[in-house]
Amino acid sequence: MVDAAFAGKGGFALIDGQAGMGKTRLLTDIAEAARWRGSTVVWSRRTDQHREPYAAITAPLGQVLRGLRREQVLARLDAEFLPLAAQLIPGLDTGTDVARPTDWASPDERWQYQEALTQVLLTLGAIEPVALIVDDLQVADAETLEFLRLAAPRLAETQVAVLLAYRTHEARNRTGVWGLLTDLEQRHPVSRIHLGGLPPDAIAALARARSHGPLADAVVD
Repeated sequence: MVDAAFAGKGGFALIDGQAGMGKTRLLTDIAEAARWRGSTVVWSRRTDQHREPYAAITAPLGQVLRGLRREQVLARLDAEFLPLAAQLIPGLDTGTDVARPTDWASPDERWQYQEALTQVLLTLGAIEPVALIVDDLQVADAETLEFLRLAAPRLAETQVAVLLAYRTHEARNRTGVWGLLTDLEQRHPVSRIHLGGLPPDAIAALARARSHGPLADAVVD
């Protein structure tokens, strides 16, 4: 997926598995490889998802939109979206007096803010390849899920790769999360990685390989 983003063919990768299966470890390896190749990594962690609406996206964006990169994005972003983006993304001060919105009830207002976030992400991706990582998607707020659904069709010909990792059982129990994942698979080309446990024979082989002496079959079983 990251390779595709470098070629201007961004999109989504879905990484699922239960707790402890190695999702975060895999994401860490992907992020390190992406940085080494010159990508900007925007990593949304579980702690970002217990804040305000969209914080799962805006908090990590605020971490990377600093210094020269921030100036580049501000210079390229359409002026129509600057005030909206500045209200959402920490540190994206455009020199105007802005306040974070307090009412998310209006569908039109939500669309405007989601479009502003999409434009920021696409603008950043026009500068250099981007890997947007959302870990623990199963706890993401409804606004973030809605944003990802809106942004999905816009990423096909961009340098933005979105990696969504989630616990399978918990994701199934949240209608909004499972609806997003289903929609992505039905409407867009996605890559899927399932991380499961080792089969019994593989566990037995690993136990014997790591032991300092012979292991009885009863111990392995």
